[in-house]
Amino acid sequence: MDNNLSMGEYKNTNIPYIGLIPRSWNGKKVRYLCKIKTGEKNTENKIRTGAYPFFVRSKIVENIDTYSYDGEAVLTSGDGAGVGEIYHYITGKFDYHQRVYKFSEFSDVTGRYFYYFLLSKFINVAILGSAKSTVDSLRLPLIKDFKIYFPERTEQERITRFLDLRIDQIENAIKKKVLLVNLLEEQKSIITQEAVTKGLNPRAKMKYSGVDWIGEIPKHWEVKRAKYLFHEVDERSTQGEEELLSVSHTTGVTPRSEKEVSMFLAESYAGSKLIKDGDLVYNIMWAWMGALGVSKHEGIVSPSYGVFRQRKYNFNPKYIESLLKSRIYVDYYNSTSTGLHSSRLRFYPHMFLNMCIAFPPLSEQNSIMKVVETTCGEIEESIKNTKKQIDNLNELKTTLIDSAVTGKINVSNYGH
Repeated sequence: MDNNLSMGEYKNTNIPYIGLIPRSWNGKKVRYLCKIKTGEKNTENKIRTGAYPFFVRSKIVENIDTYSYDGEAVLTSGDGAGVGEIYHYITGKFDYHQRVYKFSEFSDVTGRYFYYFLLSKFINVAILGSAKSTVDSLRLPLIKDFKIYFPERTEQERITRFLDLRIDQIENAIKKKVLLVNLLEEQKSIITQEAVTKGLNPRAKMKYSGVDWIGEIPKHWEVKRAKYLFHEVDERSTQGEEELLSVSHTTGVTPRSEKEVSMFLAESYAGSKLIKDGDLVYNIMWAWMGALGVSKHEGIVSPSYGVFRQRKYNFNPKYIESLLKSRIYVDYYNSTSTGLHSSRLRFYPHMFLNMCIAFPPLSEQNSIMKVVETTCGEIEESIKNTKKQIDNLNELKTTLIDSAVTGKINVSNYGH
């Protein structure tokens, strides 16, 4: 323990997720430390240009033109995916959702200390004690009976000053690393797109493709409509017992079992579309985001997916997937899809089959992907290492908060 206290000056709370705390600290249930209330608004009440913060069941703070409270408060989601994980601290005017709990009018604890303690410890009981229906849901008695441990007020203020400073430093470091990841991802995307749409030779003789949105391509490349390269497949599962697959703009075609998804499983998957290794699959509703891939698996997908099989042309699977997920092709899906806005856009099979595709010979596809995989592999390693550093920083942030609100680190230097 990084503290001036000896082991004899600690006491055991007999609560596994809290453990030892300084003997001089007190513990009280939330019901005795503040007032608790839920809001009266729904998410639909948000106004993008509103003057006041509007707290909903999300990490994202919306805006609204009304306020129902003016003062210091801590807020947490009462149901949904953010139960036990989403907390906000505010001082000032704001409004909040009817399933968001507001803690205010604090006694014995400062609002800021209360926020940090909840942020660190409440998830331990929120998830285990939540009422399970279709979503996690917090009940008021569970919240009221949650116990907060705290020192005298001056020490609380030292703890929160220490945490405010250190957490701000850590979050600034995280932001820089997230920016680096985004830049590396963009670099990887540019390298891939340039290679699959223009080839590897910057001095290659070019020609007009005959398609405005494709533009110029190397002179020896072909341009054909997709209907001459693929045919649509609509084979159905009778029992729906094959491996369930999904399609993502980030991971392509993957088994649903490998993904963390909160969607409910259907009672039966009979009638789902069968796909084979090598089939091109895309999500008709999310093609505008590049949700497609060439499957390495056999299994079933939603009947609303498009499934296509190669004709006589033998494409490198990674090449054709990278090509069809490149920016110019995704832009084409956006421009030709039907629907009023992005959440309702549909890129139907006949649209795909009518689309032109520009491509090199198979041997060149193989060469392109070999270079792309080597170059992007190095970038991917940098991304992986940076993401690990982000994870370590987040872990450090969690550890600091946990140690500070249980009196296990010395914050005496932050009292002035």
